[in-house]
Amino acid sequence: MQDIDIARAATAKPIQEIGKRLSIPDTALKPYGHDKAKIDLGWLDSLPEREDAKLVLVTAINPTPAGEGKTTTTVGLGDGLNRIGKQATMCLREPSLGPCFGMKGGAAGGGYAQVIPMEDINLHFTGDFHAITSAHNLLAAMIDNHIYWGNDSDIDMRRVVWRRVMDMNDRALRHNIVSMGGIANGFPRESGFDITVASEIMAILCLSINLAELQHRLGAIIIGYKRDKTPVTCADIKADGAMTVLLKEAMQPNLVQTLEHNPAFIHGGPFANIAHGCNSVIATRSAMKLSEYVITEAGFGADLGAEKFFDIKCRKAGLAPKCVVLVATVRALKMNGGLSKEELDGENVPAVQKGCANLLRHIENIKQFGVPVVVAINHFLTDTDAEIDVITAESLRMGVKAIRCEHWAKGSEGTIELAEEVVSVCEVAAAQFAPLYEDSLPLFEKIKSIATRIYRADDVAADTRIRNQLREWETAGFGHLPICMAKTQYSFSTDPSLRGAPIGHIVPVREVRLSAGAGFIVVICGDIMTMPGLPVCRQHKASVLMLTGKLKDCFDSPPLASWISRFRQGSLLSMNPDEKQAKSLDACELTPITSVANAEVKLLRSLHERKYRRKTGWFLAEGMRICKEALQLGHAPVRIVYAAGREAEPGLSTLIAACQKSGGRVLPVTEHLLSRISRKDNAQMVIGAFVQKWTKIDEINACLSSAGCWVALDRVRDPGNLGTILRTADAAAAAGIILIDDCTDPYSVEAVRASMGAVFNVCLAQATAAEFSNFCQIWQGSVIGTALPASIDYRQADWSSPLVLLMGNEQAGLSEEMMGLCTQLVRLPMKGRSDSLNLAVATGICLYEMLKV
Repeated sequence: MQDIDIARAATAKPIQEIGKRLSIPDTALKPYGHDKAKIDLGWLDSLPEREDAKLVLVTAINPTPAGEGKTTTTVGLGDGLNRIGKQATMCLREPSLGPCFGMKGGAAGGGYAQVIPMEDINLHFTGDFHAITSAHNLLAAMIDNHIYWGNDSDIDMRRVVWRRVMDMNDRALRHNIVSMGGIANGFPRESGFDITVASEIMAILCLSINLAELQHRLGAIIIGYKRDKTPVTCADIKADGAMTVLLKEAMQPNLVQTLEHNPAFIHGGPFANIAHGCNSVIATRSAMKLSEYVITEAGFGADLGAEKFFDIKCRKAGLAPKCVVLVATVRALKMNGGLSKEELDGENVPAVQKGCANLLRHIENIKQFGVPVVVAINHFLTDTDAEIDVITAESLRMGVKAIRCEHWAKGSEGTIELAEEVVSVCEVAAAQFAPLYEDSLPLFEKIKSIATRIYRADDVAADTRIRNQLREWETAGFGHLPICMAKTQYSFSTDPSLRGAPIGHIVPVREVRLSAGAGFIVVICGDIMTMPGLPVCRQHKASVLMLTGKLKDCFDSPPLASWISRFRQGSLLSMNPDEKQAKSLDACELTPITSVANAEVKLLRSLHERKYRRKTGWFLAEGMRICKEALQLGHAPVRIVYAAGREAEPGLSTLIAACQKSGGRVLPVTEHLLSRISRKDNAQMVIGAFVQKWTKIDEINACLSSAGCWVALDRVRDPGNLGTILRTADAAAAAGIILIDDCTDPYSVEAVRASMGAVFNVCLAQATAAEFSNFCQIWQGSVIGTALPASIDYRQADWSSPLVLLMGNEQAGLSEEMMGLCTQLVRLPMKGRSDSLNLAVATGICLYEMLKV
């Protein structure tokens, strides 16, 4: 299931029930529908003083197109803490419509670690961003109106610095001329638009603790300068009161829930590459009065979001985090190690090792702030144990524990270990938080401190104009303000292509802006833009959004989503006679497909990914031999793809006829396209798509007593091993295979290939560790497991059927829990230097020992 499917399938509790989890009375909630609400500021102000909750920051390595999952991990950790008995609340930022309709998509978490209602949160939510946009543009309108009606404040029109904003990516609005069209429209001048999340008002709302402070900060905004270069403020033109009224509701934090019905505050949403990248102080401080643990996140990588969290938010709000969780993925580290996105699927330990330089740099940087670190490895199904081990070992070299997390697939169950480690760090390790630099340091030295100590640059390049401007602000009393760096999020440098951990670079400063109301100096570096543009049409999410009662999933391309939808409805497998006649063309009449953009080709190529195999229930099998064997065993293909011009190949006509008879489709393609579908240069001439078949664990219980032997595999990771075990089990006439917990997919192309067709003849079942444990309680036969500590030689064991042969993970073997389920533990003696055998080999030895009985 996709994120949006999971979110839609969830049943949200009434928001009043979520409020009760935090002792918030119904009278303090202002519901927006039944599943979200604002919290009354008056009630929050009345909260008695109490010991603050332990504050945990979730940040990440530098982002890549491969994804890191920082918000997903924040939600997963919050759910995990609640699962182990800690009262935890998550504090997140609100998503911007710009990225939602741009390349990134939504920002409400993913899989089974989401906040809901996901669609509302990703779109208009409670209207906070619209209020901020309106307040910002009201000030812009009042500036032009003030100038038009006499300019009592003597604003120099050449020095108006207040631009307009909108919450959308639109490069056409970056620079423009306002007041065109004649004298009735005012005095023409150059201006432009920024995106709302870069607005100083967004930062002010996120840094204010009440309406009084909000209005004070709004009044301090510098909108321009007089001819003598003295500043003119928002209060000077009396706009602060009206703006505060517009923001009155937006100042109230928003309460929602996770999929597991735990409370989450979502409030404010400044970007971390062009703003300070943290949720509101009022939400964070309120959550800290209502919970034991507060989990918050800061945007993009730790070089941006975490640095600003420490040096701006914590400095101004008096916060002291107890722990930092640094999120990394194998895939992102591979990209930081030099691989392209297309090269990420296979195991590549050297690339992970090289990419770990980025992870270690972030660990070093966070330690400069005196806060202990835990690394969360956001697990993807393509990750291998060897790749995970590299991250773990590299982290340990820095004295940091790295923990594999599976919250996307398992929710809180997948973050129990992470939650326990965070609790241990918070309660045992003594955080000694301190900002990177002192308030008294000159502004340029603050910039240089960040550039050299966090980005590891050799120097900062700033021309005389910028240095003079900084000195003028120091003279005017703004020298104590912190720095808000605006630069690319993709690198420690200002060059987005320099991944990993670059050194020796220069940070060029293009522009500086004084945000007197927010209370920091924005330093714009390199080519970063404060108004993003949409990416190429084939990439951005707006091009695939449709309204069909609800928002259509913007993470699938429309053709692929359409095929999957039709498959679920049965329309691809059950056509009426007229449709069948139309589809049942002779192979020679079919026009070969040549484009990789063809919807059928996209569908078939997607089956290399487990999430699409799960969604469709299909899988790929390559080669004439395997496809013919599948047909002989009663598995009719739903798709047959073959190299055009090879129609006379023996056996192909039989496959084509069977496919068409079952309502499937026959697709002749070019050899080049066949290789693209296969992902092999020397692709087989035939590829079939088949329907997966699974047996439920409770169905096995009903028939196992008459079966000979079942093989149970605990967390097997390698598809080659699993395929070989399938083949061996078939040869040994085993009844089937039970896959426990997070095993690799037996229907992956690699596993199917290694099974040599046995996947079509061996019964497959899935079970969680708990389900397998329950199964063993009622199982009438023996359960034999292999383990190094065992004292019984496998040749001396009782292999009488019925039995279950339980084999463990390639690296770790059987867990203590699994060993406890065994009636016998046996070992395979090692006579040489090696202390263990390959898992598939060991399984084969045991199966053939069973045949001797």
